Amino acid sequence: MYELLLRIAPHAMEWTLILAPVTLYILYLAMWVNVRKTPKLVTGRRNACHLLLAGSGILLLGPPTWILAFLHPYGAKVYWAGYTLYAAAIAMLAWRFISRQARRYQLFHVSPFALRDALESVLAALNQPYLAQSRQVTWTARPLTLEVDIYPFWRSAQLRFSGTDAALESQFIERLQEELRSMDHASMVVHYVLTIWGGLFLLFHVLSVVLFIWYLQAIP
Repeated sequence: MYELLLRIAPHAMEWTLILAPVTLYILYLAMWVNVRKTPKLVTGRRNACHLLLAGSGILLLGPPTWILAFLHPYGAKVYWAGYTLYAAAIAMLAWRFISRQARRYQLFHVSPFALRDALESVLAALNQPYLAQSRQVTWTARPLTLEVDIYPFWRSAQLRFSGTDAALESQFIERLQEELRSMDHASMVVHYVLTIWGGLFLLFHVLSVVLFIWYLQAIP
């Protein structure tokens, strides 16, 4: 058992560093976003930044970086040169990912049924002719299309605009925000699920740190 703990301790601490940003993001969603009195709307770029920060430990320290292990025999300089190129590639992909979210909006802590009612209310208030299909709204007299993806279990949704009518898009988002401010909060199921999930991750981190402190004292 003693030898097993000695082998586990460094790996557990490594995974603590890798998963720490994910844990913080889960707890943020659980304790801040999904306990609000009203739904939360964020821009796609902001949401993308949050996701990238949450995955930063995995991307910069986790399994994707392990493919660089073959550079170790060539020395530290070669390894860090390879890691720098890898990090630069990740930064470029991250920038591209963020750039593609410019016309997207993410909704959290929203009831699917309440959201459908809010969207219908906004469309009626804009007083612009439109064609509504299952997940898509096309304004027939204006060059703008809206796609809506709703995720009922997670009480969230994503709005994606395409077209060139920025003014109508801005009006739609402003009116939707007004609707959200008067909307009742969604079920607390997601809050409980994320709280348990984040709590388990947090427990793992605490135990890993305690084990690693013991490991540092136990090694000769």
